Amino acid sequence: MVVTSVNATFDIPQKIAEGLASGTLERVGGVVREVGSKRVVAWLREIPNTSANLEHILYINMATSALTLGVTLAGFTVINHRLQNIEEHLKDIQTTLNKIDQKLDLSFYAKFRAALDIAKKAFEMENTENCKALAFQTIKSFAESEHVYTQYLDQNLQIQGRAMHEYLSILALIYLAETRCYLELGEYSSAMERLNEGYSKIQNYTRLYIEMLLTSNPAAYITPFLKEEISLSRLTRIYQWLDPSMGEGDVFEELRSKLFKWHADASMLNGFRWLKELPPAILTEDEFEKKGYFQRSEQVEQALSCLPKVMERMESAIETCNRLNGYQAEVQTMEKFGISFQEWLGLQPKEEKPENAQMIFILAA
Repeated sequence: MVVTSVNATFDIPQKIAEGLASGTLERVGGVVREVGSKRVVAWLREIPNTSANLEHILYINMATSALTLGVTLAGFTVINHRLQNIEEHLKDIQTTLNKIDQKLDLSFYAKFRAALDIAKKAFEMENTENCKALAFQTIKSFAESEHVYTQYLDQNLQIQGRAMHEYLSILALIYLAETRCYLELGEYSSAMERLNEGYSKIQNYTRLYIEMLLTSNPAAYITPFLKEEISLSRLTRIYQWLDPSMGEGDVFEELRSKLFKWHADASMLNGFRWLKELPPAILTEDEFEKKGYFQRSEQVEQALSCLPKVMERMESAIETCNRLNGYQAEVQTMEKFGISFQEWLGLQPKEEKPENAQMIFILAA
């Protein structure tokens, strides 16, 4: 066991800061890695009860995520708290959908929360056998939740529904809860198996979700109306997740002809095609004013004004997917260095925590 091969620090090393600034390094969820070789050079952990504001280097505040940066902070209490936040969003969505006579099925939500409570109790038990028996029972409940929310996602994709983002987040939390159980049990191969399946599934759903949210004419995101909120570079990061080979120039060329099409369509408000083709996940026809529907330019602006929040949803979905990817790197590291989950959990900097510290950097020696 070579625990000394990994060190923790509160300060971002200069080489890593320079690499991130120059583009030779990239942050993917909770890891920093080389762009070319994909070799991980650092693992990230938030410090509990602090608000990370490292967007200028790590782009962490650019998008929220249901998942923590590191798997170590994702205890069952934290997962439950994140789930409660999603529940509030679902209730808001339900209020909107009630107006257009659509319903969300929230019945299975309580079963997932109950399973989280049981998992927490299981790993507080002193008797090892009782702990294992209850933990595997809980894993079975998580697997049932996984199947249910996969069905919910498939249904929402078909109707381009408003709850797609929330269901994606819940499914990611389910995979995380399963992974956490296996890690606590020391079953690293099973933990990695769940992470691999979860990442693959979430990545596929996220791709379909983003392609839907980019709308029939993605040039809408960089119209002059939104110039203060959505830049070309910000939109490029979305495209780069779909296709890492695309640069800012490539995205502009991709959208160049669509920008002209946008202005041509926009001049004919009675037949504004893009507006009519918007997925319900962004805006439904019923959410426009009934009088003069598709007749006034204010309604075009109403549709465009939704796009900054839609951009945040895309960024958040990508961040969640990337954090699952980062968890894979963490588990691989534990196996590589022969570090148990509890030892990985206990890695802390030796120096005193600075007052403004927001992150712990774990480095391979």
